[in-house]
Amino acid sequence: MARKQVPTAPGGGSVPVPDMSRGFKAFIEGVIREMRRVVWPTLPDTARLTVTVLIVCVVFVVYLWAAGIVVDTLLRAAEGQRINLFG
Repeated sequence: MARKQVPTAPGGGSVPVPDMSRGFKAFIEGVIREMRRVVWPTLPDTARLTVTVLIVCVVFVVYLWAAGIVVDTLLRAAEGQRINLFG
């Protein structure tokens, strides 16, 4: 029977495991320490990316709306109902 593979870190060695015995305070201190290391985006980057996301959302909503109309029209035509595109 093969031995169980233990995951290794990219440079060799073992994967670091969080020390649960340190307690909640140490956990919060670690979170604060990591949050200080984060490189936050600048305000112009945030605004640009927000506008990009909103535009993509609007385009996707319009696409889904149009696809819904096409499917509805095709189903009504398949059922033999009269098709009214404008209401």
